[in-house]
Amino acid sequence: MGCFDSLPFLTAPTCYDGGYGNSQDILNASTQDFVVVNRLNKKGVKKALSTKIPVAEGLLEYSQETGKRLDWWPETFVFRNSTSFRNQLPALQAAFLRYSKEEEDNEERRCLQGTMWLVKGTQHMGKQIEVFDNFGEMQEFLGYMIQEGSLLAQKYVEKPLLISGSKFDLRLYVLITAERKVYLYNEGEVKISASQYTSDPAEHGAHITNYHLQVHEENYEKSTHMISTNDLEERLGRPDFRWRDMMAKIK
Repeated sequence: MGCFDSLPFLTAPTCYDGGYGNSQDILNASTQDFVVVNRLNKKGVKKALSTKIPVAEGLLEYSQETGKRLDWWPETFVFRNSTSFRNQLPALQAAFLRYSKEEEDNEERRCLQGTMWLVKGTQHMGKQIEVFDNFGEMQEFLGYMIQEGSLLAQKYVEKPLLISGSKFDLRLYVLITAERKVYLYNEGEVKISASQYTSDPAEHGAHITNYHLQVHEENYEKSTHMISTNDLEERLGRPDFRWRDMMAKIK
C-alpha cells in the first residue's frame, strides 16, 4: 500500500469488506443501511466522495432506486442548471410549506421542522453557503446563483445538538483502498462554533462551523473550538452520550 503503510488507519481499523462488483458498478462505501452511491466511471472516486453535490446525487439515486427513505438525511434538492432548477421548483416549494406547517410522524425528524433551509454551491472552505427562512428570498438567490454553477438546497436541522449553546460538526477520517475496503479511523475532530446558536439566518458564524470561517470569529480559540472526539463526552456533559456508541452507529 506504499505511503499508506504508516497511517494510523491501519492499526486498529473498522473495516467493511463488501462485494462491490467491477469499477462500473455502484460503489457502496459503508455498512448496513448507510450507503454512499456513485458511479465510478462517470464521476471518479475523489470528486464523488469529497464534494457535496456528487455525494448528494449518489444518495438521491440510492433512495430512488431502492425506495428507501433515508431518515438520517435531511430532504435535499440538487440543481445542475437552470432547467433543473425550474423543473424542481414546485417540489421545493411544496417541501418548504410541508416542513413549515406539518409535524413529522418520525420522532427523529422533528428537529427538521420549521422554515430554515440551507443552500450550498460547489466551492469549498465554507464559501457559497447561505441559510434562508423565507422561500421568496431563497428562490431569488437560487435563480441568480444557478447561472454560476450547480447548487444544493437542503432542509436545515433547526434543533441541533449543541455544546455549551454552540453548534458543532464531526470530521472523521476514512480510507478506501483500491480493493474497495473501507477503513474508519477511531478518532476524529469536533469543530465547534465560536458563536452561540441562533435561528437568525444572517448569523453565519452560528450556523457554519467550517474552520476557514470560524478562525476569523472574535472569540475563536483553536484549543477550545477544535477538539478530539475522545473529549466529546466531557464537553457535551450528557451522561446518556457515549462516543463508542456513536461510532458503532456510524459503522
